[in-house]
Amino acid sequence: MRKLLINIFLIFPISIYSQTFTGRIIQIIDGDAFLFQTDDSTFAVHMYGIDAPDIGQTFVDQTIAHMESYLWNDAEIMLKKDINQEGISAILFIDGTNINKELVKNGYAWYNKLHTNDAELARAEMHARENKLGLWISDSPTPPWDFRNGILAKPPPTDGEHNVLICTNPKKDDYYHKGYCKELLRCHSNVIVISREQAKELQMKPCKYCYKKNSRKKK
Repeated sequence: MRKLLINIFLIFPISIYSQTFTGRIIQIIDGDAFLFQTDDSTFAVHMYGIDAPDIGQTFVDQTIAHMESYLWNDAEIMLKKDINQEGISAILFIDGTNINKELVKNGYAWYNKLHTNDAELARAEMHARENKLGLWISDSPTPPWDFRNGILAKPPPTDGEHNVLICTNPKKDDYYHKGYCKELLRCHSNVIVISREQAKELQMKPCKYCYKKNSRKKK
C-alpha cells in the first residue's frame, strides 16, 4: 500500500509543496491514508508526520473507525514533504483542526520521527503517553515500523534472578541481561524474556554491565 501511495504522489510537481486543496475524504485506505476528492480530481493522500497501526496490530480498528467519522466532511489538506521519504504527504484540517496532531494526541497514531522532525507532533505523542490514551493504554505498544520489520514490543526489565532478557540475534549477543543496559540497547532484533536457567543451558553468560556488582556471586 505504501508503494502504491508513493507512485500516486509522484504525479505532483515539486511546486505543490505546502499548497492547500479543499475537498472531502471519500474513502479511508488505512489509519493514516485516504482518498481525497476536490472539484477537479481524486487522489490518494498519506498523512504527514504520523504512522497509524497496521492491519494485524492492536488498535487498528479503532483508528480506522475514528478516521471514518471524517468521511464526506468538508476538509482541507496542506501538502508537505516528509524527510527521507519519497512522495508527498499532507496535513488534514477539518473545521480548522489539525487532524494529524489530533490523531497522535489522542493515541490513534504514532508521531513518525523516522521521517519527520516536528515538535508539535512530538509534544502530542508525549501527551498521549503520559495520559495513557488510545494505543498507549499498553505500556509498550509496537510501533508500525517495527511491526513491519517483525520486531516485537520490548518487554520490561526483569529481576535478573529467575528471569532474564536476551537478544534473539545470538551472533551479536551471547549474554543475558537484567535490564536495558548499553549492550542490550544495541540489539536490532527482538528482545525476549527467558528463565535464567534456560540462558545458562544456551551457554549464555551474565552481562558484565547488568551483573557488575554481584557477578562473582551470580555466575
